[in-house]
Amino acid sequence: MRFLVAVCLSITLYGCTSYPLENESRTGSQKCSGSTELPAHLCGAFEPVDDPVLLGKSLGESGKGNLRDGRVYKSMKGSDVVVFRTWNNTHPGSKLGHWWTFEKPAGKISTYRSKYAICVEWSPIDMLVRCSLRPEQEIVVGTGQSAKCKHMTFPVSDARQVFIDDAVTALADCTVYDGEFSWK
Repeated sequence: MRFLVAVCLSITLYGCTSYPLENESRTGSQKCSGSTELPAHLCGAFEPVDDPVLLGKSLGESGKGNLRDGRVYKSMKGSDVVVFRTWNNTHPGSKLGHWWTFEKPAGKISTYRSKYAICVEWSPIDMLVRCSLRPEQEIVVGTGQSAKCKHMTFPVSDARQVFIDDAVTALADCTVYDGEFSWK
């Protein structure tokens, strides 16, 4: 129990990434918007690690999507973590892409699209995959960068997102779900 408390405390004290937010310098003070922290129920399943290369792969420029800030974590031995991804049925290779969430998508697709800044041209969001993250895998948890789409622009997002560099290796026990019409 003490170990879990120590891990949670170290995660809390770890602070924001040193990557600058929009219009800030790397050495300037930062205001964290959103959270690069883990959800409370996953606190004991990960440990923070230093991997600037992985963090760099997840971060994006203003208007181009990806993350605007993030923190790298490694899943611990014996952890049981579930992640979700919406994807595009017409591009089967997109099923195990980079962008995931800890929360199962629910509600209106348009709200989900806005929350995670997903351009229509990137995905119609017609499929869902639920997978288990294998132990000892590194991920990045962060908040979304703005995205300039063909017909609209999404602002930066405070929604917590998960970046997995190699989902084919990092994930197991995946279940795929079809999107269905549900009019209200």
